[in-house]
Amino acid sequence: MMSRFLPLLPALAMLSTVSTLPLRADLVAHYSFDENVPNDPAVLDSLGRNNGTFINSSNVLRGVASPDPLLGTACEFTLQSGVNLGTDPAVRPSDQFTISWWMRPDTLDSFDRIYETMSGTSNAANGIRIDLGGAPGNSVRVLLRDGNGITSTTHTHSLDLRNDGTWYFVAVRYDSTAGEGSALMITVLENGTAHSIEDIRAATESPLSIGTGPIDLHSNGAFLAADDANASGSNDFAGALDDFAFFQTGDVPGVLSDEDLSEICKSGALSISPDTAPPVIDTFEASQSIVDAG
Repeated sequence: MMSRFLPLLPALAMLSTVSTLPLRADLVAHYSFDENVPNDPAVLDSLGRNNGTFINSSNVLRGVASPDPLLGTACEFTLQSGVNLGTDPAVRPSDQFTISWWMRPDTLDSFDRIYETMSGTSNAANGIRIDLGGAPGNSVRVLLRDGNGITSTTHTHSLDLRNDGTWYFVAVRYDSTAGEGSALMITVLENGTAHSIEDIRAATESPLSIGTGPIDLHSNGAFLAADDANASGSNDFAGALDDFAFFQTGDVPGVLSDEDLSEICKSGALSISPDTAPPVIDTFEASQSIVDAG
């Protein structure tokens, strides 16, 4: 009886009901920075939806070692280089979003931009600015402005960064509806820890108050490691970036959980993407005719 049944397993598998792992967030753009062709300006979105371009491509070092071999390779940006991601809403989120990445700073200078969609320095501006904070410029700072002209939301993380080759995992989560004390959450975690859920929680900080709602308008396009499309060098980030990901609310909330961030730390942003999650067989069915024919 069993010997007759075993040959049917491949056919049964083909008739199986296949599902994906539980959905947890909508990954809308992802940049692995695995590019390795010298001077090629293309920066590929792993999802194939919003490719970017290197700014001053010849100044970008490709094939740099990542914080984990699972992530492939990284790109290192010298001064006067960066990435132009354009103006797509996927890379210029407004509310209920998460941005995560790995970074290894080579220099530490005040207000050097990691991610920028804003122009100007007044509260009348619109957008998101993530930089190295004020003097001495060795922290991750997030500044949000919604153009109200009066207030903004900002916080500088307390962890002091080093430019000794250390990689850091960073995540910025924002939900204007979450209220005071939890609307903006900034996580900065040094590589080498266990990347556990407890590590994520301990490395997460929030400002006590917020002064913004949804960031419905952005004064500028989206740039990585540069403060404008020309990467003039005045406030450009010098260092390596890897696994840069944008999550937004779609079918499920775009604000990731601590559990999700822990998994991203360990396995990369694509590990929680429904599009790349491995299939799981929940049930299978076989018709009597197939069984009889065997």
